[in-house]
Amino acid sequence: MKNIVLKTCLTSLFLSMSALAAANQTFTVPSTADNFYPKHSAIAGAALSVAAGSCIEKDVAAQAAVTIGANATANHLYAGAAATVGADSAVKNIYAGAAAGVAANATAENIYAGAAVTLGAPSDAHDIGAGAAITLGAGSTAYDVYAGAATTGATVRAYDSDDNIISGNVDSIGDINKIAAMAAFQMQVALDAITTVQRELTALATSDINGDITDANEYVLGTYMGSATETTELAGGVYEASALNMPADATIVFTGNAIINLSDALTLGANTTIDDGGYIVIWNVGGALNLGAGTNFAGTAFVNGSVSGATSDVQAGGRLYAQGAVAIGSIGNTITGCSI
Repeated sequence: MKNIVLKTCLTSLFLSMSALAAANQTFTVPSTADNFYPKHSAIAGAALSVAAGSCIEKDVAAQAAVTIGANATANHLYAGAAATVGADSAVKNIYAGAAAGVAANATAENIYAGAAVTLGAPSDAHDIGAGAAITLGAGSTAYDVYAGAATTGATVRAYDSDDNIISGNVDSIGDINKIAAMAAFQMQVALDAITTVQRELTALATSDINGDITDANEYVLGTYMGSATETTELAGGVYEASALNMPADATIVFTGNAIINLSDALTLGANTTIDDGGYIVIWNVGGALNLGAGTNFAGTAFVNGSVSGATSDVQAGGRLYAQGAVAIGSIGNTITGCSI
């Protein structure tokens, strides 16, 4: 009986010490990852799309096309190919390597495109620089207009820099400096930086709360994590796993700063919620990031693949940096001042 009691006491003591250690795991975020591209909510090595009715907290940049759905709010858009903004949306500057289109009742501050620019009826923009033709829908307005070909519109009201109305169509050579502004974002530099960050995150030592007492390590995760019936808490520290899957309706809550290094994909089931608890949470994903319908994601994700989550949301302060395409519902919310 004494031996049983002694073993029980030792086990309780070990669990208490383990819990204490789990709450106090610390690490240093690599300097390359610290404050990574702070002005950008998302960077995509291929196409980037944000769903209708969405909110984009900061700028977005993509190697290929950028598509923003209807009734959306966004900041600056950098597209290596075409840029498309849905109806009733509001964006700041658009930089497109190819054509740029703004649908009906949408607004943009300035549009600089390597090819044609089209504004729906009616839409508003300030300066427009296009490498090809500019077409403005009925009732649309623009100020300085620079086109590589003809500018047309049924009821165009174009203004010069002194706010004087210019009668008729505007057809000029084009402002090369303004059109060249689309090159302000260096995509390959950003993608190389993502690779560097992922490599340095992977090199971090995985936390081990158990030391020499046991071979078990709670920071080495299995293939599955979470439950639809109870909340899963993750203490601060550096975690590792191969592929990681979470079931539908799971809730994961972080209780400290954490890095999750995955050599393969991260998949969240429908309606899964990630709560960062106000802590720094960094996901280093070696494959794709798959967000099920209605998921609520939190933290900064560096992804060596694509991000799929057209009906999912990234909480305020969250970031998506991917080597592949990015499709997301929204990034940020109105509480943090997402409106432009």
